[in-house]
Amino acid sequence: MQEEGFEKSFLELREQFNSLYDIVYKDICINRTQLRILGIHFMNVGPEWKVKKHMHSFFEFHYVIEGSVYTTINNVEYKISQGNFYIMPPGLLHSHRHDAGGSHTGFALRWEFIDNDKGIEKSGYITSEFDKISKILLYAHSRPVKDDGSVLDSMMEILKAAQKGCSVLELQILFCRIIIAISKKYTQDMLKTEREFDSAFLENQIVDNVIRIIDESCCKDINVKDISNAVHLSYSYLSRLFKKHTGMTINKYLNEIRLRKAQKLILCSNKSIAQIAAETGFSSEHYFCSQFKKFFGISPGKFRSSGGYLME
Repeated sequence: MQEEGFEKSFLELREQFNSLYDIVYKDICINRTQLRILGIHFMNVGPEWKVKKHMHSFFEFHYVIEGSVYTTINNVEYKISQGNFYIMPPGLLHSHRHDAGGSHTGFALRWEFIDNDKGIEKSGYITSEFDKISKILLYAHSRPVKDDGSVLDSMMEILKAAQKGCSVLELQILFCRIIIAISKKYTQDMLKTEREFDSAFLENQIVDNVIRIIDESCCKDINVKDISNAVHLSYSYLSRLFKKHTGMTINKYLNEIRLRKAQKLILCSNKSIAQIAAETGFSSEHYFCSQFKKFFGISPGKFRSSGGYLME
């Protein structure tokens, strides 16, 4: 099919995006790996469209059918032209804009992988392959990628299935095929770029991401299990990896960050010790006081009354 005819066929199916809402917020489980669809959107936006810098906790995929759009990712701007797409792994700062008078038509997909680690042994071809896909996409670059037709073909297939009134299960399977088609493009690209598959590089990326998550969320009720789920890795593997690169456990690092934030609050606010303990993620005032004294060698109350200074 010629490109122009393909675009016309896609636009004729735009109403079917509404039918795909039936599979949004429903989970697809393939043994140990769970995929949750968060959005399937038709996009037809004009010059006024502009999205400020933000980040997501999920994957975002953006495909341009007609026109072009500019996307800035970690302060690097890319132009995504007709027939190109990009993927945004969780946690990347990004924004969107058009040229003066510009517009684009396309579609956006959003999803997340949930690691269902409940003691189920990882085995079997489907399990290992789908789990590998989640890792490939998690560390995929966000530069524009030229589609060879396979991704758009897969999208057309699910839209046609929705038009025919196919079941939720059939549509979910077709969504998985889109994810597989996307991952193949990044697998090919990674094989061309040795650095992308370099073990040390990937490990550093993981540890940097964990540190960012802890720094941003340490005052919330989070634990190592929550963090391992956020980076889509097993608890045991992530714990070993973090200690290998930092020399300390995740719990010790989390505890230290909380204590240092609490130290600043004691010095810079009139909040009670109980308030500070709660605001920095400790389960009780008693536990906070014992941890503070163990780390700094002085109780929170004496530290405040002594008019202390920030201690390393």
